[in-house]
Amino acid sequence: MRGVYTVDIKLAAFNSIKGALLLQAPALKAVEIISAHLGNVGTNVTNQQLEAALSRVATLGSPVGTAITPNPEEVGDQPAGTTVTGGLTTDVTAVGVNVDHQGFASLAGYQFVPVPEERPLIPPGGAAVLRLVVAPGVPFDAVVQVRFREIG
Repeated sequence: MRGVYTVDIKLAAFNSIKGALLLQAPALKAVEIISAHLGNVGTNVTNQQLEAALSRVATLGSPVGTAITPNPEEVGDQPAGTTVTGGLTTDVTAVGVNVDHQGFASLAGYQFVPVPEERPLIPPGGAAVLRLVVAPGVPFDAVVQVRFREIG
């Protein structure tokens, strides 16, 4: 599908309640979140109960992390206008409404795959963050992936 992008990052020894992945929609396009995943990879296979939320950002502030370039799903698609930052070391100032909030076993991973009618939209110029709500008891190597579509 045109305008669909995937972004992912591996976070070593992830143990923070700060954002794992931040999406900032471009000024003239909305962003539809198609799916999101946060899973446990690597050698630490300690299973623990975790809590994740995909939240709208109420106040962005000055988040700092690793810049990630979204990969287009189709050859020939233009580069994404969405700004993506992973592994935030300085978090967003305030989160707003949760569009998804789940408890999950770390070995099974967090999965968010809404049906098309329930896919959340980030408005033009808006932002959303995928984060752990409570810090894990044991750090783990996390892989984080979000698939999204730009509209407009």
